[in-house]
Amino acid sequence: MVISFFDWNLMGSPRFVGLANHREMTGDSEVWRSVRNTLYHVVLNIPAQTVPALLLALAMNRRLKGGKVFRVLFVLPWMAMPVALGIVWSWAFDPQHGVINPFLSLFGVDGPAWLSSTTWAMPVMASVNIWQYTGYAMLFLLAAPDVFWDHVAYFPQFAQQGVRTDLTPYIKGDRLDTSIYDTKLLAGWQQDGKQYGLPKDWDTIARIYNRTMLKTAGLTQDQLGGTSWNTGDGGTFVKALQKLTIDANGKHPNEAGFDAKHVKQYGLALSSPNGQTDRWDAATPPNGAAPPQVMARRQAAVVWDGSWDLNAYQSSMMGDFGVAELPGGPVGKGTVYNGLSNALYAGSKHPKEAGGTTIGYPLTTSSATYNVKVQDAFNQVWLGQQSPRKAADSVNEESNAAIK
Repeated sequence: MVISFFDWNLMGSPRFVGLANHREMTGDSEVWRSVRNTLYHVVLNIPAQTVPALLLALAMNRRLKGGKVFRVLFVLPWMAMPVALGIVWSWAFDPQHGVINPFLSLFGVDGPAWLSSTTWAMPVMASVNIWQYTGYAMLFLLAAPDVFWDHVAYFPQFAQQGVRTDLTPYIKGDRLDTSIYDTKLLAGWQQDGKQYGLPKDWDTIARIYNRTMLKTAGLTQDQLGGTSWNTGDGGTFVKALQKLTIDANGKHPNEAGFDAKHVKQYGLALSSPNGQTDRWDAATPPNGAAPPQVMARRQAAVVWDGSWDLNAYQSSMMGDFGVAELPGGPVGKGTVYNGLSNALYAGSKHPKEAGGTTIGYPLTTSSATYNVKVQDAFNQVWLGQQSPRKAADSVNEESNAAIK
């Protein structure tokens, strides 16, 4: 990217030319033709390759009789030598000596000069590419891990696709006490009396506020937590935000002379607006930065954020933050409350090992120790202080010792 602003032939010193290269490129018809051809090739390839690959992967995942043989046959085109494939397909599409045009002539169709036609050359290239790489894409789709992280948002989709395994036998076999989980969290992974996941964590969303700013505005945590909003005038929630919003001259939005273009402190900063709240979100920038960054810069008094960011607030605000419930609305109060789970892949070749040891392991108190050791090993590899092989062996030994 940087080199594009210079005139340089790799010999001598580069000369800065600004946007000259970009202007020349955008005015070149050949460049735009290349862009169109590339997009055309992508549009032809991706859907026609991904859909068959997905269907083949689903079929192979059902462990049909002779599935291994078919899997090899589907992958053979990808394994073949590119030069050999090029010769074979060039011969097949040759208008004079190929096999495709004579075949079409049997049905009264005159085949074109496939590879020299501006109409047919790209579809021919795409068809060959699809034929060669569909099996390869199938392998990627089949390469699912024995255990994967699941989220409640994908629960219905995975249930319909049948990619998870009921964990009930493993829970009973390991005599796992499920009473350690919150009943609502556990119920989120149940369907038809079967348990498809065990909560590995939980999270929720609330209001994070700056204690000093709240006190300066004459508000308490109880007052902020007790606010409610509506789509008419914003309710007590917006009134509180008006007290917390200050322009460069120290004025609030409900005061004459308030300068909305020069706001020093916003009452609220949101990162994911939706629904009818858009009306209020439009007036509550700043946009672009993550909530912890906004609060650390003292650009806003309140943000809506998840429990996963609490460490960021603790380190950046040194305890000068508080947590309050989300405001009530026309239908009452509510928030998000869910988490991730470890799910066992239905196509796993090692269901007993994965279901018993791997599913249960993240629930142990030793997992934090294990994560520290793995992170330390990764850092040493990235810094060139240890080879990947040596790091893997070290992590394996130390982690096994940590979880005993």
